[in-house]
Amino acid sequence: MPHFRSLGVNVPVVLCANKSDQTSSTPTDQIVEDEILPLMAEFKEIDSCIRTSAREHQSINEVFFLCQKAVTDPIAPLFDSKDSSLKPACVSALQRIFYLCDQDQDGYLSDKEIHDFQIKCFDKPLSDLDLSNIKTSIQRHLPDSVTEKGITQSGFILLNKLFAEKGRHETIWLILRTFHYTDSLSLQSSFLSPKFDVPVNSSAELSPAGYRFFVDLFLLHDKDNDGGLSPSELSALFAPTPGGLPAQWQENDFPSCTVRNDANYVTLQGWLAQWSMTTFTSYRTTLAYLAYLGFDSSPSTSSSHTSTLEALTITKPRKRPSRPRRRRVPPVSRT
Repeated sequence: MPHFRSLGVNVPVVLCANKSDQTSSTPTDQIVEDEILPLMAEFKEIDSCIRTSAREHQSINEVFFLCQKAVTDPIAPLFDSKDSSLKPACVSALQRIFYLCDQDQDGYLSDKEIHDFQIKCFDKPLSDLDLSNIKTSIQRHLPDSVTEKGITQSGFILLNKLFAEKGRHETIWLILRTFHYTDSLSLQSSFLSPKFDVPVNSSAELSPAGYRFFVDLFLLHDKDNDGGLSPSELSALFAPTPGGLPAQWQENDFPSCTVRNDANYVTLQGWLAQWSMTTFTSYRTTLAYLAYLGFDSSPSTSSSHTSTLEALTITKPRKRPSRPRRRRVPPVSRT
């Protein structure tokens, strides 16, 4: 381990204590406490530990499984063993996932929203007993993070931290990959910018599904029902996006560039007009923000079954005006 550190490499490590049959007289718990735990405490880069015996065929398959999991579902990008905390990039991704699953934007995951999340990520229902056990585990560490309304964002983050501490980081990876995150905890480029070619003399515009999505998004975040989105409501709406408002909007001094009410808040008409113009001038921006904001026609099913392309459509090619033909003047003959 000191050699790996001297090389400056960051590789997953599985500590395997082989020939465990030769120490059969020593209780396993004592070996773990006296030998394995001190090593894991000193070298935080150790992913997992296991005792094996080739002679007695003990844990042979398990050690290969741990090696495979250390590569396919590494804990290093997710969890800081030194501080016993989730890393910032992982927390940021989980906060966005919480936002997308909080369908009514009340700051809690209700039982129904948790069940939808379970189906989406794991493709199987969550029993009432399992849900109760999850809430109990969260409450044991953060009592105020579970209420009658559901689980708070901090409780959701804590739940994933408990997964990491218990060696169940493959569960976190399954959640992240369901929501299109890569191994570097960035969103997949194919998800943010899917292949979408607009023919010459045609243009992209929002489809009925796209308009419906942005209408629902507006109504969901208009908390005071005043018909306009205040700066705080806009900030909450764009919370899962990098940098908030699209750069193009900031350059045009949004919301001054669109329809507003007397309080200078963007109206639904102005909101839709802004997205229509954005789609016409830069449809790739619209596609990226549809992905950030969670466009999904089936929230409780696998996200791989839907695409942000469903929110756009291509107009019919515009006919190019034909040039008027020059009228040929017959030559005048001299007599």
